[in-house]
Amino acid sequence: MLGLSRWSEKERSYRTITRFFHSKINWEEINWMFIKTHLTKKGSIYLLGGDEVVVSKSGKHTYGVDRFYSSIQNQVIKSLAFLNLSLISVETRKAYPLSTQQIVRDKKKVVSKIKV
Repeated sequence: MLGLSRWSEKERSYRTITRFFHSKINWEEINWMFIKTHLTKKGSIYLLGGDEVVVSKSGKHTYGVDRFYSSIQNQVIKSLAFLNLSLISVETRKAYPLSTQQIVRDKKKVVSKIKV
């Protein structure tokens, strides 16, 4: 960030850049406004599609590593899981991603369900 502040205009200090990177940005809303403004056509047909993606992963220190079902390997594997929502254009057969969220299980809830 110090390099960014050196190359920016005189009004931009190191502190200004750190404030910018600490601000919350609603990426779903930004994606939707961009798609709605530039990629959609009035009168066209669009579908909303969702898909869970499982990515195999080894290690103990990656956030969200758990055991998820992989349809490719046809078994439960140690992996990360993501839920993707996309807007699909029927005419052009293209998908525009709206949101991607990592699926993280709460260990306490899983244990309490098993004991009951």
